[in-house]
Amino acid sequence: MGVLVDKLKPRKMLVLSILITALGTFIFAFAPNIIYVYLGRFLIGVGSSGIFIPVNWIINKYFPFEQRGFL
Repeated sequence: MGVLVDKLKPRKMLVLSILITALGTFIFAFAPNIIYVYLGRFLIGVGSSGIFIPVNWIINKYFPFEQRGFL
């Protein structure tokens, strides 16, 4: 994820991750069988994992050191 954040920039990576998570949520919610449930959960996990690194990058860049622990 760190390489993708450096290449795509954090904002684009956040948008992409949120879209993947949303897609997985819709697939999971309307799953007609167990295969789609597994696919939806997989996409939710992949999208959620892509949010953690860009948020940390943004916090590190835009907020002072004293506030980072709170955020």
